[in-house]
Amino acid sequence: SAGFQPSSASCVPCGASMFKSSAGNFTCTRSALCPPGKTALILSTPTTDTVCGACSLQDTFKSWIGNDPCRSCAQACVAGYYTSHCNSTNVSPTCTVCSTCPSPGFFVASICGGTNDTVCQPCYNVSACNTNTH
Repeated sequence: SAGFQPSSASCVPCGASMFKSSAGNFTCTRSALCPPGKTALILSTPTTDTVCGACSLQDTFKSWIGNDPCRSCAQACVAGYYTSHCNSTNVSPTCTVCSTCPSPGFFVASICGGTNDTVCQPCYNVSACNTNTH
């Protein structure tokens, strides 16, 4: 029957990550692993395969094979980089080196990280530039 495979004179349940959708004298099949850009919408059961679907939340991605969830674009890059191009249709985001503020004369108004580059503002007083110049 569905969800079971033959073993000697009896049937045994399909193991983890395996399924069999119809009755018959054949073995269980390995459940699907979702490709890059897709996540598991429904995980496999002993009688049904995994159902994969696109990363549906805005600003998420998945660049690997597997059934785990899509990741936030804001968490895609390491320190010193920001995510400059990423959305649910991207398989892999683009990480760009954070900008530095020109010195002298500018200070960091907003630090680089997530999906935002460094924001620099001109100094209007000398003490602001002396304490925050990069």
